[in-house]
Amino acid sequence: MVVEDDAHNPDGIGAVRLWLDGVFHSLDTDSPYEFAADDLTAGTHTLMAKARDESGNATDSETITISINDGPTTGNDYTTSYDRGIIVRKEEDTS
Repeated sequence: MVVEDDAHNPDGIGAVRLWLDGVFHSLDTDSPYEFAADDLTAGTHTLMAKARDESGNATDSETITISINDGPTTGNDYTTSYDRGIIVRKEEDTS
């Protein structure tokens, strides 16, 4: 699964940090701000992004909740009711 943050600022973004279940997960300094989240287990999880612009100002996204389902015939799937600037998508199969 890939989590993408739609951070933008006219002064430029210095970095975006992703928090999963209230714990720091990873950092990206290059747009598009994408994070691999393949280590999530089945169940409900929270996602939040923290963006810092080139001037040092920081903004937190709203926290969103996703549900990951792992079934024998469907594989990993997930649902979320809204995204608030955070996009969750399956990683495309490149094989």
